[in-house]
Amino acid sequence: MAKKIKAKEKKNIDFPGIIAGIWTVCMLVIQPLIVNRGYADILESKYRFFLVSSGIMLALIILYELIKKNFFKGWFDKLNILDIFMIGFGGIAIISTLQAYPYSYAAFFGNKGRYCGMIFLVLVVLDYFAISRNLKHGEKYIEYFVKASIIVALWAITDYWDMDIRLFKVALDEKSFDIFSSTIGNIDTLAGFLAVPLGVTGIMCSFKEEVWKAVLYWISFTIVAVAMITSVADIAYLGFMAFFAIAPFFTWKTHRGFRRYFVLLATFVSALTLVNYWNIEYEGVVIFGESLLYKIVAMPFFKFWFIILWVVAAIIYTIDLLKKTKPDTIMPKAFTWAWTAAVAAVVVGVMYLLVRANSAEHYVPASLEGFRSVLVFSDEWGTYRGYIWRASLENYGKLPIHHILFGTGPETSSIYMWNWKLDEMISTTSLIFDNPHNEWLQMFITIGPFGFVAYLGTYISPLILSWKNRLKKVYPYMLALSFGCICHLIESFINIMTPIDVPTVYGLMIVAGALFRRCDEA
Repeated sequence: MAKKIKAKEKKNIDFPGIIAGIWTVCMLVIQPLIVNRGYADILESKYRFFLVSSGIMLALIILYELIKKNFFKGWFDKLNILDIFMIGFGGIAIISTLQAYPYSYAAFFGNKGRYCGMIFLVLVVLDYFAISRNLKHGEKYIEYFVKASIIVALWAITDYWDMDIRLFKVALDEKSFDIFSSTIGNIDTLAGFLAVPLGVTGIMCSFKEEVWKAVLYWISFTIVAVAMITSVADIAYLGFMAFFAIAPFFTWKTHRGFRRYFVLLATFVSALTLVNYWNIEYEGVVIFGESLLYKIVAMPFFKFWFIILWVVAAIIYTIDLLKKTKPDTIMPKAFTWAWTAAVAAVVVGVMYLLVRANSAEHYVPASLEGFRSVLVFSDEWGTYRGYIWRASLENYGKLPIHHILFGTGPETSSIYMWNWKLDEMISTTSLIFDNPHNEWLQMFITIGPFGFVAYLGTYISPLILSWKNRLKKVYPYMLALSFGCICHLIESFINIMTPIDVPTVYGLMIVAGALFRRCDEA
């Protein structure tokens, strides 16, 4: 009898599920942490790890499907919006590469940029379908990812304190010493990566019913926030802005989410205050250059902001306690509508400021004079991002119609810059760019407007899928994954797509797709 039970257990072994779980751990835990020779080959080593992990995983799952004669049964049934955008993203990347001549080789491998060529993009899509169809228990992988992210964040903070615990910076030249950190590398890439756990931990903290778990996620959020600020990368503030601007539309549905939002906001402002204190008290010890932090803390009454926010949070908790309001009690919709009006007013105000700041007189209000370098666009804006954006769009305007529609091919924008604007680029910036330093613009130029829409769709779709599951237990997990993707997407507007952080971000999308599919099948 015992032998029959063991035989039955062997028959029920979920081989594809095991492989899918191993790959997910590789992307969400090992990929962020793995290094080979420090920063010397960090891009190449993480790229190779992604290729090898994905190649082995796909080979094993495809072989299993063929042996079992499943022939991918059910993989393409009931396609959801994320499935469709993924297919479009991969399909257009292939079309773009096929018509990239004479730079088809570069488009295929991405060797003229940061290795995000067609093979990389298509592997991401294939990974999505292979993993999302087979992964089980996706919720637990969020915890694994957060633990790995804390290691990355703590490591980054030690670099801020000039510890260099693994001696990664010994081989760097003096100019590069301050712009590499943790196990991620360039500080902009680091900030882009940390925006992901920021969104994940912030949402998990807002929704967790168990107080002790919420506290653990709050601690994780705090560590990540401090690491983002100490990274010195200004793009980090786009991640904070994205989280705190969008979160109320989802977290303010209940009293629990409403009051925890203000705890998280107070935590962020406290982190800003703490890092500013460190910069002043330990000048010459910590590594910190020019940053938006200085402009923010210089604003009127900043030193009182964190106190006011903690008082507000305490008042909200006290009122709920006195009224014996249950955490799951629904908040009045008026709060969400008020927030909508506030966000709309801020957007209109910022647009007005940008128009005035970039008019002939370059008007900036006296109270915002410290932000003039941010508000006024020029070739020098954002370490010459202003120039490379303008030059890239000028190149795009000169392309033949097939390139305008389907792009020049993944990772080929650098070739056109070098061919058409090399002398101008060097004379203007004294630099040689291999990328527009704007992932949105990079996608628009290299895979065209259709590919760009598909690219945006892959990031936004998890949020749509999570909303469809808003009445199910899986909702907080899917929403957390979605916010990780959204925060990264907003930061990517002034960042670069690389195989260092993108596999992890798409790994979260894959887990979201798997969770949605499990709910849909239930």
